[in-house]
Amino acid sequence: MPTGRPQRYSIRPAPPVTPAPAVLAHRIERPTAALNERPTGAA
Repeated sequence: MPTGRPQRYSIRPAPPVTPAPAVLAHRIERPTAALNERPTGAA
């Protein structure tokens, strides 16, 4: 049973990685908006 738990934990960290590509697409759609929203984030 303990082996089943570690597998679930491995899948959890994956979801947070999906949002990354979405953020890149948003930046490409309107890079000016992202820079105006938080110039520090761009760096």
